[in-house]
Amino acid sequence: MKFCTNCGKQLNDDAKFCDTCGAPVSGTQTPPIPGINENVGDDTKRKEVFVGVKRKCPVCGAEVSAFALTCPNGHELSGISVSKTSKDFQEGLIKYEGKEERDFVASFPIPNEREALGNFMLMVASILKQDMQNGADQMRVSSFSGKFDEIKSKVYMMLKADDPIVGETKKWDSALNELYENYKKIIEERAIINRKKQKEQERKNRKWERKRNSLWYNASNETKGFIIYICISFIVCVILFAVFYKLGID
Repeated sequence: MKFCTNCGKQLNDDAKFCDTCGAPVSGTQTPPIPGINENVGDDTKRKEVFVGVKRKCPVCGAEVSAFALTCPNGHELSGISVSKTSKDFQEGLIKYEGKEERDFVASFPIPNEREALGNFMLMVASILKQDMQNGADQMRVSSFSGKFDEIKSKVYMMLKADDPIVGETKKWDSALNELYENYKKIIEERAIINRKKQKEQERKNRKWERKRNSLWYNASNETKGFIIYICISFIVCVILFAVFYKLGID
């Protein structure tokens, strides 16, 4: 009995092509891949490939769900490493700034594996929360907010409604929406302050422009000296005239 190595359907012994998918039937064997299936190249047996990782407690062997700190039997779990997705994302945020950072966040792929997806959601949500609390730049907040919406959609699409990651995502979504209302107030207050500063700066600029265009400002030092000399001489003459006039009356 033979099976199609492409779709796994059963084949007739004399078949040259698969009736289901049309793939050619090969009589040659491919060297087995260690750890996956020792009979991958044998078209007389079904191909079996294991995908993903099954997490188990190192003490009792009980199956452990994602984000668990203890196994079902109460054994504490430690030494859990950060996922590659989270690590790559952190390194990218350190490497890029401004528009490059926003482009990096927007184009960063969202993981498909359940645990990595949950960890990535928590990371982006935490960064977004901190940025809104600190009144970060609107473009940065908008960038991370858009990414969280993408992650949220994927969580709801991939996972069941009773999955803990779905519940955690909903909690973060509600909390971030409340924070965003406060963040908008911060941005509005900042905009008012900036407008006041801008008006004050414009007033100073106009005052400086009038001063710069005045005759006195544009006059040479010699001209200014001469004008000052004339004014002082005039004042002295007035004072002397007043003194002599008073003495004449007396």
